Amino acid sequence: MKALGSETSQEELDQMMTEMDLDRDSYISLEEFAEFCSKKVEGDENGSQELRDAFDMYDQDKNGFISANELHLILNRLGEHCSVQDCSKMIESVDSNGDGYVSFDEFRKMMTKGKSSSSSS
Repeated sequence: MKALGSETSQEELDQMMTEMDLDRDSYISLEEFAEFCSKKVEGDENGSQELRDAFDMYDQDKNGFISANELHLILNRLGEHCSVQDCSKMIESVDSNGDGYVSFDEFRKMMTKGKSSSSSS
């Protein structure tokens, strides 16, 4: 978390891991992160802020969009070794308007996918 500019205590990290690491493998997968965020969004108003904070962590240049380069930077800081091309493919998978970036709305839809029974493609 320090690499991302967050001063989080060990106790807070332990609590986050307990809440998010559903399979108890000591890693937070994208699916577990999405599940956590979608519960927060559905459960309370603070969930929207937590989702916004997560988006802002990836939006390094604060332009309101996540690029493949920003995603690559953060994932590598988190220990995920992937190429910019891999990140471009990830972006494409949620980029509903085809502009090459993930907006907050697209990010929110991705993070809450599977939680609404009326999702259409």
